[in-house]
Amino acid sequence: MRRTHTVPFAPSPIGARWAYGEACGLLLIASWQSAAGAIYAFTRITGATWNPHTVSATITGGQLVSSVVLFFWLNLLVIGRTPPSMATARRMTLRLLAVAVGASAVATAVPDHGFSRSPFLGLFVFSAGLVWLTVEICLRHGITPTRLGAWPLRPVTAERREEWKNIADSTAVALAAGGGGAFLLVSVLQGAGLTLLVMPGTQQQALGMGGIWEIASALIFTVVLEDLIMVAAVVALLTAARRRAWEIYTIICIAEVAVHLYFGLPALAFLPYAWLRIRLYRRHAQVIPMLAVHLAFDTFGILMWTLPFTFTERLLYTGAGIALFLAVDFLRRRVPRRLSHREDDKRSTIATDPAS
Repeated sequence: MRRTHTVPFAPSPIGARWAYGEACGLLLIASWQSAAGAIYAFTRITGATWNPHTVSATITGGQLVSSVVLFFWLNLLVIGRTPPSMATARRMTLRLLAVAVGASAVATAVPDHGFSRSPFLGLFVFSAGLVWLTVEICLRHGITPTRLGAWPLRPVTAERREEWKNIADSTAVALAAGGGGAFLLVSVLQGAGLTLLVMPGTQQQALGMGGIWEIASALIFTVVLEDLIMVAAVVALLTAARRRAWEIYTIICIAEVAVHLYFGLPALAFLPYAWLRIRLYRRHAQVIPMLAVHLAFDTFGILMWTLPFTFTERLLYTGAGIALFLAVDFLRRRVPRRLSHREDDKRSTIATDPAS
């Protein structure tokens, strides 16, 4: 088996155990609510019965604990990175902003609280806190936002622009294999009446999302969780912890399937989806094009399930979308290569035949 070229990350300056522990801790607090809700939905599909109050208390309680951990973790890291030698105005601004973001995340996670009645606000604030916490954890281990591939937000050279195009194409293939494959399996199994293997209704119904703002905040949280944290940060930190490739793939693939278990059996389609994206990031260490394509793809998927399409139309449009992604990827890779070969042939002909 040919070994894939990977972008190296330097060993963590504070130790491999810290890098490993903080990668797992970040993944746990970021994915708790999604994974717990998805696992509960999966057990309902299989016919298990649970006390709804107990389940709700477990999920919301866990999310509150995650938010409290985020508050203290973020503030401790910001305090450690803003010593007294830093300019007073900048130091106090960063510390106060960290307190505000962490406190807002906790306030929106408190059950039966006024702020917690706005899922859009809570998920948005928690996503913002996770982004900042991810940056601080990576900086602690010598991984800057540029090294993580999260900055700059657009390519600054022609070479990087071409690399981003290739990453976007490969990300589209991974999304077509994972997300598109899962939606196709859901449509087929629902159409065949195999309800014990698949979620009932649509993805939005399974997740309990109704309003446009809830869907928008869920989209933002999804790309932050699955691309910035699960793929970029966890891969970078585990590599800095000198963990083997199989362990990195295993941890992230399990987490990816766990947060999608509400699909039922089709959640297994997210195994190749996770594997391809991990492989892609380990090769390029660039996450911005992955975020952009993922956001566009999920928006398309939500439209397919929220618009009033019939089963046949939904199946047809989803299949057409996947075919379009694959066709664009094929053309992007093959056509420029053939044109390049033709130019090389012309140049070699001119070089060998002066008369031409």
